[in-house]
Amino acid sequence: MRRDYDAKKFSGATKRCESAEQTATDAQREIEQLRAALDKEQRARELAERDAAAVNEQLREQRVELARVREELQTVRSEGEAAKVGLARLEGKSVLNKRGLMLNDASRIEKLPKPR
Repeated sequence: MRRDYDAKKFSGATKRCESAEQTATDAQREIEQLRAALDKEQRARELAERDAAAVNEQLREQRVELARVREELQTVRSEGEAAKVGLARLEGKSVLNKRGLMLNDASRIEKLPKPR
C-alpha cells in the first residue's frame, strides 16, 4: 500500500512537473509572439513616420510652388492691366488724331474762299 501511495505521489509530482513545463513553454511562446507583434508594430510606426515626413516635405514644396505661381499670376495681371491702359491711350490718341483731322478738314473747308 505504501508503494501505491508513493507511486501516486510520484505520478502526481510528475504531472505537476509536466504541467509546469507546459506552462513555461506556453509562456515562452506567448513572449515570442508578443515580441514579434511589438517588432511588427514598431516597424509599422517607423514606416508611417517616414511616410508622414515625406508627405510633409511634399506639402512644403507644393506651398512654395503655389506662392511662386501666385506671384507670377500677379505679375501677369499687372502686365495685362498696363497693356490695357497703354492700348486705351493709343486708341484715345488715334481717335483724337482722327477727330483732329476731321476738324482740320472742316476748318480748311471753311477757310476756302467762298465762291462769288
